Amino acid sequence: MKTILVTATVLALLAACGSTQPPAVQDAPSLGADTLRAVDSIGVLSGDSCYVFGHIMDAYPLPGGGLALLDRITCRVSLFDGNGEFLRSFGRMGEAPGEFQLPIKFAVLPSGNVVVGELLNGKVTLLDPDGNCLSSWHHQGLGGIPLLMLPFDEGSFLSYNFALLMNRMTLQLQFSLRRYDAFTGDVLAEYMSWEGTGRPETDFVPAYICAAANTETGLVYMSRCDAGAWRIEVFDAAGTPVDTLQAFPDRERLPADMESGFVPGTWMVSYSYQDETGSSGMQSTNIPELHPFISDLGVDPEGNIWARRGGVEQYLWDVLSPEGVWLREAVIEAFTPESMPRVVMGPGGFIAFELNPEDIGRVLLLRGQSEQ
Repeated sequence: MKTILVTATVLALLAACGSTQPPAVQDAPSLGADTLRAVDSIGVLSGDSCYVFGHIMDAYPLPGGGLALLDRITCRVSLFDGNGEFLRSFGRMGEAPGEFQLPIKFAVLPSGNVVVGELLNGKVTLLDPDGNCLSSWHHQGLGGIPLLMLPFDEGSFLSYNFALLMNRMTLQLQFSLRRYDAFTGDVLAEYMSWEGTGRPETDFVPAYICAAANTETGLVYMSRCDAGAWRIEVFDAAGTPVDTLQAFPDRERLPADMESGFVPGTWMVSYSYQDETGSSGMQSTNIPELHPFISDLGVDPEGNIWARRGGVEQYLWDVLSPEGVWLREAVIEAFTPESMPRVVMGPGGFIAFELNPEDIGRVLLLRGQSEQ
């Protein structure tokens, strides 16, 4: 019998698209689909070093139309204005205050302070808008990996986090969505927490979620990958459930393409193991046979909720009012089916970037039909 020893864990967002077309929208009149297209981009293959990026890991649209991005290779946070002009950057590789090792996610708070999360060591650094280090702390457990970081208010942020915890000489894998004090790392609220053992037979799907936050109202939105129906859970700042949005009771989940190994909206956990004979190798977790109903969530500048349909090839989103009333469909035409995109929305509008671009790292500025 094989004994699994979890010695390293790597998580990657698998965002390739399925080929099955979505079912018709249920219980809502067709108002036509809005289309978001790229009107400009930031990033070049060569030239001014301020616009050449090694590997964009995260980006965020700032109020006023500017944006911030996090580069894993240079370990820098770069800021640009609404015209795409470079403003400043800060950070570099290292262990001193304000320096990073393998930064993977960040959050730009309404105060302008920036929270940067690192891969494997669970380190979180808080910096002011000029890059001066204000504090740093570590997530609980080994390898606290932030899978998603979201601004919440002036002094706190959300983190959908993965960690390894020691439980009676056994390593447990933990996924959680919590709100943290950006200065101290204190947990201010918990929205979900799931633990499991690193074994091939473990069902990790209940740990997978997508989430969004409204920095104006203090509401948090979460959708679970294993939900048996289309739903968005709504929480207040303290983590108390306050509502459940269920706009499409008759919508069915689409089957996933099991041969591709890519299911949008889910995570694949891979870990090294060693059996009783001393042989070692890599093992990957199961992936769901069905796409999640919702593969991504966001909140736009008006406070509307955007829910991307699971398994949709053309990046089709359902747009709902803050009360959960379906408003319209929206299509984001910025990528090819082979892309691995990350669409980010917030008070500053809409942007997108590819996780693994074929040519150059760049951030796309997205606009709707009425804005072009």
